[in-house]
Amino acid sequence: MRARLPLVGALAVPLVLALGVGGMVLWRATHGSTAFAGAVALAPAGTARVGWTDWAGVRQQLGLTDGGASPAALDRLLDEAYDP
Repeated sequence: MRARLPLVGALAVPLVLALGVGGMVLWRATHGSTAFAGAVALAPAGTARVGWTDWAGVRQQLGLTDGGASPAALDRLLDEAYDP
């Protein structure tokens, strides 16, 4: 019986690892995509470069807390975000 224990362990460990990795890959493929990944997937097949701007982060860094709802707020955001 003791001679079989190392053999069972040697077979069980790779099996458990393979099932775990396979499960993670499957879950990521079906549930783990982000909004950015979804948007990139909509780009045409020949797209060489994709860009993204975190406008909430830009507003926060510039201290613009008005949200840019009004035309004046939008003008201020663009003036400060795109300083020449």
